[in-house]
Amino acid sequence: MNPRSLASLAPPPSFRLLVKLPVPGRAGVVEMRFRTRTRTELAEFAKELAGMTDEAAIAAVAEGWNLADEFNAESIAALCEAVPGAGHAIVQAYLRESTGAEVG
Repeated sequence: MNPRSLASLAPPPSFRLLVKLPVPGRAGVVEMRFRTRTRTELAEFAKELAGMTDEAAIAAVAEGWNLADEFNAESIAALCEAVPGAGHAIVQAYLRESTGAEVG
């Protein structure tokens, strides 16, 4: 067995994930590019999350998406307006992927 260092397990600074959005009547999927956080950073984010709007939470966890629309505050707000459950779906997918745990 080849010994590996802890550094070999370090995650990349960002990661991509397909997120299912609750679009009524059809499947809505967007590929998000998320920021990687340490355990300490995730704990701090979790404390702040309750006071955040969906738009702020998405901006805090994501760096981009595969949509034709530019990833910016205006487009994030438009997504949250058009798909009311988008913020929750995106943040929950991020937390599940970041921690490997189911989020309630």
